[in-house]
Amino acid sequence: MKKFSRREFLRISGIGTAAFSVPAAFAGIIPIDVHGRNVAIFNSKFRKGIHTICDLCPARCGVIGFLRYEDIVAIQGNPNHLNNQGKICARGIAGVNQVYDTDRILHPLKRIGKRGEHKWQPISWEQALAEMSRRLQQIKNSKNENQFVFQADPHRLRGLTKRFLQAFGKPTLLTGGSYQDFNRQSANQRMWGVDRGIADAANSQYFLIFGGNPFETHPDFVQFNQRLIQARLNKRAKLVTVDPRLSNTAGSSDEWLPIKPGTDAIVALAMANVIVQNQLFDEQFINRWTDVTVNQLKSYLAQFTVEKAAEQSLLDASKIERIALEFARKQPGVTLTGGGLTNHINGFENERAVMLLNIVVGNIDRRGGICLPRSFPIPDFAPLELSNSTMTDFEFFETVSKNQQRVDFYFAYKNNPVYEYPNCELTRAVFKNEQQMPYIVVMDTVMSETAALADLVLPAATFVESWDLDSSPSYEMRPFVALAQPVIQPQGEARALGDVCLQLAHRLGGAMRNRLNWEISEAYFHSVINRLDFVPDDEGLIKQGIWYDREADPVYESYKNGGFQTKSGRFELAGSSAEKRGLAAYRPIQEHIQLQKDELILLPYKVNVMRNDLANLKWLAEIHHTNAAIINTKTGRRLKIKTGDYVILESKIGKMILKAHLTEGIQPQVVAISEGLGHWEYGNVARSKRFKSEDPDTNFLWWEKQGNGTHPYFIIPVAIDKSGKGQGWNDTKVRLYKA
Repeated sequence: MKKFSRREFLRISGIGTAAFSVPAAFAGIIPIDVHGRNVAIFNSKFRKGIHTICDLCPARCGVIGFLRYEDIVAIQGNPNHLNNQGKICARGIAGVNQVYDTDRILHPLKRIGKRGEHKWQPISWEQALAEMSRRLQQIKNSKNENQFVFQADPHRLRGLTKRFLQAFGKPTLLTGGSYQDFNRQSANQRMWGVDRGIADAANSQYFLIFGGNPFETHPDFVQFNQRLIQARLNKRAKLVTVDPRLSNTAGSSDEWLPIKPGTDAIVALAMANVIVQNQLFDEQFINRWTDVTVNQLKSYLAQFTVEKAAEQSLLDASKIERIALEFARKQPGVTLTGGGLTNHINGFENERAVMLLNIVVGNIDRRGGICLPRSFPIPDFAPLELSNSTMTDFEFFETVSKNQQRVDFYFAYKNNPVYEYPNCELTRAVFKNEQQMPYIVVMDTVMSETAALADLVLPAATFVESWDLDSSPSYEMRPFVALAQPVIQPQGEARALGDVCLQLAHRLGGAMRNRLNWEISEAYFHSVINRLDFVPDDEGLIKQGIWYDREADPVYESYKNGGFQTKSGRFELAGSSAEKRGLAAYRPIQEHIQLQKDELILLPYKVNVMRNDLANLKWLAEIHHTNAAIINTKTGRRLKIKTGDYVILESKIGKMILKAHLTEGIQPQVVAISEGLGHWEYGNVARSKRFKSEDPDTNFLWWEKQGNGTHPYFIIPVAIDKSGKGQGWNDTKVRLYKA
């Protein structure tokens, strides 16, 4: 049999470079990565690469976009970037899908039918800007700036957007959906003045994780995990996971403790009690740098015995004690938390209780411990201070539904509350109601569930078509500044949010124009870069995508120069004099105490490749596109349910039907369902609809018959932790029975 070379095979079969002339198709070719470079398959030449920042999750990894003529064909990690060091996840790689998504919005659209009828008329940007500026001017003239509601993820409320919102007055700001962990942020802010600590993972020898699944869903996924793995390999660090579900992290751990949901605080407090009773605490740190003494701590913790913790958590008392002693003796170690711990109506106290374990051993801002964030102050890029309203983001639309909150103009940037908020049916009804929400504008890349109910839909640029600056917390404990710059020109008429803010400010005139006195966002970013006195090499920042002081060494225990960012300057375990909260407490979730035979606790969970806003990216959807109700084998036997049976989950606000999957890898009182699926808008791939387009892959959606999964938020009611303002995503009690 004659053997063909690859070149001959391509020629004979008609698959040459012309077959991949369409960018969407060509983007599917797997690139060859050579240390931050990309080699073209057909001519073996290095492709041109431009450094930028991935914006598909809060991690903000440094990436390089590689070009074939004017098209982007691959996204790879930037090896110069201090945090991700050349590595990126599947989401970043699939950013190419977002650029050439065949369902992508490319022109401004104005609704001409009823909301939800999908009747749209293309209009010009001139018309769209004129309409929006007229309504914004009316709101300013009436002095009712709070009736302009602006919603975006926190890391997007910066730069020109921040300037625009500050210049406008005091609009109502909403930030994010299920990916915004208010309980963790609030607890950490009140304890030591930062939203979250940064684990010096590469130098840790013990990882004790409560409710977290960093191998899939850490907010700094690649950056943290590569260092955790280094510690496991180089320092033989132990990994222990306390979680109701055998997640990828729990399955890769040395030990897994299948805790009852919501009981983390009493387990952490019992562990802290074991540590202090065995004299393994750091007396100097506690007495000097916290607002309590060792004696006060001992007296308080004495009530939390391992026996009480075992009774509440359904864990083994001897195991709780042993893990506590191991953690204290094998230092430096660090405790970490995830949504499995904080997404409860007692999540604020859960977070404080677990942080106490880091405190008692004194491993705060020390090598291998939990550290203060290291970042540079960049003008306009500090977090935008949000309203101190007692109403939470998740309660906002409930308030609107009761006509207790007036909204004249709602603007969402790459946010989708109709899908991402609890009690989806209520939120959808509010957005359909033209009296309660008279004017809705959504700026996004695809027609989301929220965009489908808007009056005006604007085409958003992707991260490879936009400018940005970033100084995220450094995992090397040395601050850096990174630059995002366009790799390609925006597709169609897509625009960056910053450019839209500029154009609206110019139309509104006066102080707003003076505050945003640049013609385009590129000019603004160059002006900011020129003002960064700590960056001596602007050209290097542009060429390398990042700048940091390569001669600087990490500095630990920085709090010794000025204290912590709290009123007392100490780590506030009990609370400031103005707000005496007392030490971390265990607050049982009452609904979970007495569960009936067919009642379980619903646990929605995230998977690495599928965020709520990435469902239309074909490479990710192929990996994860359907879900099931995961229950314990013993629970299945008790309820006479087998794997593959259709079951009904019923909460107090609704019910859903899906297949069951039985496993030993879940706590018996829990039913778990993955998030990010079950879209009824968001594009054909997100809905698992096979279709013909310029991208041949869309005609080969082999999983169409499997469906696109089920969305659990329809049966999750709004339930708020009043202390931290976070949603109790993991607290819904459901009845489970065979369909």
